[in-house]
Amino acid sequence: MWKKFDSIDNLKKSRGFNTLSGTVKLHGTNGSVLFNQDGFEVYSRTQKLSEQNHNNNFYQFVLDNLNDLRDLRSQFSADEVIIYGEYAGKDINKGAAICYTPRKFYVFKILADSVEVPLEFKNYENIKNIKSYKTFTAKNLEQVEQFTNEVLAECPVTKQEFDISGNGEGIVWVDENGTRWKTKWDKPDRPARVKTAKDYSYLDSYIHECNQIWRFEQFLPEHDEISSYIKAVVEDCIKEVDFGKPFKELEKDERSYITSVITKAVVRFYKENK
Repeated sequence: MWKKFDSIDNLKKSRGFNTLSGTVKLHGTNGSVLFNQDGFEVYSRTQKLSEQNHNNNFYQFVLDNLNDLRDLRSQFSADEVIIYGEYAGKDINKGAAICYTPRKFYVFKILADSVEVPLEFKNYENIKNIKSYKTFTAKNLEQVEQFTNEVLAECPVTKQEFDISGNGEGIVWVDENGTRWKTKWDKPDRPARVKTAKDYSYLDSYIHECNQIWRFEQFLPEHDEISSYIKAVVEDCIKEVDFGKPFKELEKDERSYITSVITKAVVRFYKENK
C-alpha cells in the first residue's frame, strides 16, 4: 500500500529537502472524526465505522469522548471539520511501548473546510495533540536517522504521558512542500536500519468519499464475480469523486494508493455481504 524505500538515503534521492519537521509516530490504528452540518461520522483509514464495524472499539471511544471532540471542533469556524489521529493503546497493536498504555486518540492533523490548520489545542483527557510531545527538526539525513533511533530506543509520548520507558515506532516528517514521510523500524531489535515511506494521509478525505456503503451496495446485485464488482466500484469512484483534479492527472503512486485502499474495502464488503 505504501511507496517503499529500501534505505533512508533514498529519501534524499526521491525528493530533496531543506528542513523536515517531525512528530512521534505511534503504533496504533488510523482514525478520523468528520463533523458537518448533519452531525458527525467516524472513520478508519479505509471505511466508515459503526457500532458493528468499530475498528478496535474506536467508534465507541468516539462516543465516549464526543463532548471533548465537539469542543475541539467548535474552535474552527468551518462547515466541515475532520480530525485525524492515531488511536493507540492497550491491545490495539503489538511491539511498542504505546501498546501497553490506556487507549487515547492522538491528533496529528485537522482539516477545516479542506484546509489544514495548525495544531494548537490543549490536551483533553483522552484526546491528545501530538505536537504537545517532543518534536524534531532535521536539516540532513544524519539527523533524520539519529532522531528516529532515539524514538526507537524510547518513545517520548509514553515517557511524558505515562512515565513508561519503552521503544517507539518512529517519526512522521513533513517537508517544506507539505509532503509527509515516515521513518520507522525495519525490524524489531534491529533499529539501526530505518525504513522510509511516503505518507498518503492527505488523500484520506477522497478515500472516505469513495468508500461509502451506498456505493458498495449499489453495484453488489449486478456482479456475481468479485473481480467485476471491484472494477465497477473503482471505475465509479474514478468517474464520480472529485480528487481536486482529474484522477489521471494524479501522480502514479497516488493513483495506486487510492485504488489499493478502495479495493481492500470493496473486497471486505463483498465477503461480508455476498
